Formats: sequence, C-alpha cells, structure tokens
Amino acid sequence: MHFPQGIDLNAATPLRPSPRHVGGDDHALRSVRVSKVMDHLPMKIFRRCVQRYQGNRHIQSFTCLDQFLCMAFAQLTFRGSGNTLS
Repeated sequence: MHFPQGIDLNAATPLRPSPRHVGGDDHALRSVRVSKVMDHLPMKIFRRCVQRYQGNRHIQSFTCLDQFLCMAFAQLTFRGSGNTLS
C-alpha cells in the first residue's frame, strides 16, 4: 500500500507488540496510527471488489468493510486473536 509523503506513522513511538498492556497511552497511540492508515484505504476499489465478488451477498449485519477493519486493526495492533478485540 502506498502512503502519501505527509503521513508519519512513527511520530511518537514505533509500533511494537506490548505485553498484554490494555489501555493507557501505548494503546491510544496505536489506535491513532491505525486510524491514520485507514484514512488512506482506497474505498472505491474496496467497494468495487466487494461488489464484483458479491462479498455482502448473504450478510445480516457485519459487512465486508466491518470485517476488513476489524482484521486490519488486529493486525496493526499486534492482537493475538479476534477474542482480544473486545
């Protein structure tokens, strides 16, 4: 994924796994960085792929975008599994 020149993901501290630290400044900084990355997600291309492959065909409430955002957040914040997201 290509990011514009103006984005600085290492502004405060580098992303690194933390030992089961939930909450606090470290968690807040990682969440802000994830938000910055998601701002650059090419939504038009994402929606076109979802439409082409009928990704939202049998959903009830949890869309492909919801699934992608959860999985990307887990990946970027070094979560071990989906159970640690709640």
